[in-house]
Amino acid sequence: MIQRDWKKDMEMCEAAPKGPWIIHPKYQDLVNGDGEVLVQEVGWGPVGHLISESRTALPYWLQEARERGEREQRLKELLSDTMGCLVMSTSKDNEDVARIAADYSTLFPDTPTTPEIKQQSTARTLDDWHEDIGTVLWWTFPIEEPPYCGTPLDADYPDYLTHWTPIVEPAAPAPKEGE
Repeated sequence: MIQRDWKKDMEMCEAAPKGPWIIHPKYQDLVNGDGEVLVQEVGWGPVGHLISESRTALPYWLQEARERGEREQRLKELLSDTMGCLVMSTSKDNEDVARIAADYSTLFPDTPTTPEIKQQSTARTLDDWHEDIGTVLWWTFPIEEPPYCGTPLDADYPDYLTHWTPIVEPAAPAPKEGE
């Protein structure tokens, strides 16, 4: 596919005589909205039609392509974040995660399929936790004791814990030779 510079193409459109352009019914010249002749004897054929429509069609599609590109970038970022959360909240060997990752890679081949899993290094506040998140590690700051593993819904949950990090499930170890 030929790569184009969106900005230069849009500048070219803006520098051209104002539109819309039409084919003059009597002389078959390409004229702008003021009646100024832009090209003589273009004719009514496909070329004349293409040239006359391009003055309004090209800027429209350039703007549409720009907006779609911006939406695509936001969608890629959202999907990447979603994949990261999905991978962190399920086993790496989960078939659904693998299927979704494969589908994701067909949408955006230039984006890594499975985001790199990193241990969450920034604790989140109690307000960020929801029962759908499930069991996590709960901390106090400064850290003076091991974390509590559970949820605020547990009967023995210590009320003074205010921050949490997810539990990252490790992948199963590879089988040893001979097993």
